[in-house]
Amino acid sequence: MSELFLHWQEPGTRAPRSRIVTDGLRIGSSEGLADIRIPATGMNAVHAEIRLRPDGSCEATAMGSSRIVSNGETLSKCTIVPGSIIELGSQTLRFESTASLAPSAGKAPGTRTGHPVASARTSAPATRSRPWGIVIGAASAAAVLVAVAVVLILTRRPDPKPVAAAATPEPRAVPTKTAPKATPATAPIAAATEKDLFAQAKKSVVTVIAKHSFEKGFSTGTGFFVDAQGRVVTNYHVVRQSDYQQILLPGSKQPIDARIISQDKENDLVLLQAYVTPPVPVAPMLPVSTELKMGDTVYALGSPAGPELAVSLSRGIVSSDRPRTFGDQSFIQHDAAVNPGNSGGPLLNGRGEVVGLNTAKVKGTEGISFAIPIEDVRRFVEVAR
Repeated sequence: MSELFLHWQEPGTRAPRSRIVTDGLRIGSSEGLADIRIPATGMNAVHAEIRLRPDGSCEATAMGSSRIVSNGETLSKCTIVPGSIIELGSQTLRFESTASLAPSAGKAPGTRTGHPVASARTSAPATRSRPWGIVIGAASAAAVLVAVAVVLILTRRPDPKPVAAAATPEPRAVPTKTAPKATPATAPIAAATEKDLFAQAKKSVVTVIAKHSFEKGFSTGTGFFVDAQGRVVTNYHVVRQSDYQQILLPGSKQPIDARIISQDKENDLVLLQAYVTPPVPVAPMLPVSTELKMGDTVYALGSPAGPELAVSLSRGIVSSDRPRTFGDQSFIQHDAAVNPGNSGGPLLNGRGEVVGLNTAKVKGTEGISFAIPIEDVRRFVEVAR
């Protein structure tokens, strides 16, 4: 059974809203406690919670004194399958299989026929978006570049000013593991064809915004879609200690809510579910990075210094024939430019395929950057599913 998509209408404006159902999804009228905030008549602060079952169906459970109305019957809990309609207070919620949202499925609420991805801007829930969520200060571009040149890539510190200053711990890496051989690393290519080779990767890359409710400022990084249902992989340090997360699609200024669904602190990886209308573009990924050799051309794609410089590409070469090992973890060393905000973005070969996930640079140096090998990223994503 495919995943479920939840549709409702914004009280007052009647604007259609949609969201993929995830385990532990809460619905209510309280902005601070509910994952989906619907301030409708009769809706309690945290009205109901939806849990996924092993068979693929869902169970909606009323919270506290709340009640759910299904098929005219008032219940404390009920089963939800594709086509289910329930009422919470004065609000009607409809559930639909995500499989029915393909372009051929017609005009499902929150989608536009033939343009399922484009609707992500309007269908993303307004539950936790705030006007300050994506504010970037009016400092000049020169000041931004000077600020980011002297810090590590790993984190951006929250700051009372509109732009959160970035900071990075020392490099982290993942265990070195044997893996099957991949296709050889790319040979140099003509510059005239590069934009076409990177087209798919560019569409899959997003800016990650991690918000802090109890602090001023926010963290930013980069991520990329790893499946058509809207799952995004990025660095754990980008979202650590954040209260909630959002993403920005390429070229968009409208934040879209996301949610952590799996994390690996030791290997600095996290998987987010972005509430977009599927399908979304997926980054082309190699099975392994073991065929990379010293001198092979690689590209770092991401959002250095935040949303203002989103989808920036820098070029470099692989700096070592062997992964650089730190403790029981390993990195691809390269010299493509990475800066605060690049954390979690893809490292690409000359064919535009992901060979690693950029994670760190050495403070006070130039041209010493590190990426988690793609085989370790893929392993984490597979286990997380």
